[in-house]
Amino acid sequence: MVQGYIIDFVGLPRQTTPPHPIQCSAEDRQLIDENEKEPDVVMLYGVIGLETCVIIILLAALTKILSRAVAEDLLVVEQPAVIESITGTSVTINCTFRTQGLSFSVRWYLGCDKSTPLETLPSYRHRVTFQNLNRQLTLSNLTESDSGTYYCHVELANGKMGTGNGTRLEVSPRQCNSGNEKEPDAVILYGVIGLETCVIIILLAALTKILSRGKSMTSKLSKYSCVWVLEN
Repeated sequence: MVQGYIIDFVGLPRQTTPPHPIQCSAEDRQLIDENEKEPDVVMLYGVIGLETCVIIILLAALTKILSRAVAEDLLVVEQPAVIESITGTSVTINCTFRTQGLSFSVRWYLGCDKSTPLETLPSYRHRVTFQNLNRQLTLSNLTESDSGTYYCHVELANGKMGTGNGTRLEVSPRQCNSGNEKEPDAVILYGVIGLETCVIIILLAALTKILSRGKSMTSKLSKYSCVWVLEN
């Protein structure tokens, strides 16, 4: 047996014996082993639960992407892409798509908000008209507040739908034309003056040429007349 020594309060060594080992029964040992294994089982369950959550999230995202690809594969184009106009005028926007022989519905919206159709907005009442089964939109009596992007949203009977990139409308205020109305008159006057100047120059050139020819003819005639007088 191994003996140990400790130092008492007077500094003299004293012989001691180590404590006896604790004897465990078979049941206690099995319980200890199960408790030691329990953290590993909990960790495994945690990993399985985490992986299950990841799989569910991935499946949900994949389902959403597939449903969107199936439902929104309808190509819609608004024409023209950009319109510049002035207040008080009218513009027309066309919505082009393939119906595939199915019934369809068309809605027009201002901006990305699809909750309120264009024709239900108070500021557009009595100013919006639709033609060709709502595939053509006409806005009349434009104001500056009408500026924005107009979208055409189409839904087919088979569930397919689509929205185009929109038509950008830019409405500018009507400018005063008081100064511009005088400009054409001034241009016309300058044109008339220039034309008359050219005519005068041409007439003067022609007259000068005629006069020079007349002088030469007169000198010839006077020479001949002098010869005739001398002969007589």
